[in-house]
Amino acid sequence: MKLGVLSILASGYYLIYSIITRHRLNIYNKNKKIDETRKVFFLKLQLSIAVIISILNIILGIMIIKYNLQAYLISITPISIVCANKLLDISYKE
Repeated sequence: MKLGVLSILASGYYLIYSIITRHRLNIYNKNKKIDETRKVFFLKLQLSIAVIISILNIILGIMIIKYNLQAYLISITPISIVCANKLLDISYKE
């Protein structure tokens, strides 16, 4: 149960952080040189992926609590954040 709450709190923190820093590139994409015309699209895409990942991880946390799932499922939270940022990196072609 504690791990489900931890997943919900981590996802909530990531969601709030993503909304607060929606006008900046995240740490995975700081080295990219993005022209101003595509920067708005890239930032919107970055925010939407962060919101989707946060919602999915909150649902995962609720499922861990409700159905008493195994503890290793908590590792899906950071893995999904990293994978989403890699997909964002792949989707943006320089």
